Amino acid sequence: MGRRMSDENENSDVGRLTPLPSGNWSIVYSDGSSDHEIHAGDTILLEVEGNALCLTRIEYDHQKRRFYSIHGFPLKVGRRAARGSSIG
Repeated sequence: MGRRMSDENENSDVGRLTPLPSGNWSIVYSDGSSDHEIHAGDTILLEVEGNALCLTRIEYDHQKRRFYSIHGFPLKVGRRAARGSSIG
């Protein structure tokens, strides 16, 4: 299971997951800062059950042609997310 991060560790670098037309995912920030496109191998903090942010790595399944969390956390539109190194 990914490492759980409490809400007290959050800062303004938390955005929302958004799918891109290419099939990739991006973290979109409401403060107007640059969006972050997610690539295979990236470590991100991802919102899971109970609104906690958990550290996970994103990989790409070439057969299913989709990105996934190695911990099985679903990638869903609007979920809170941040770069793995942006909260700490």
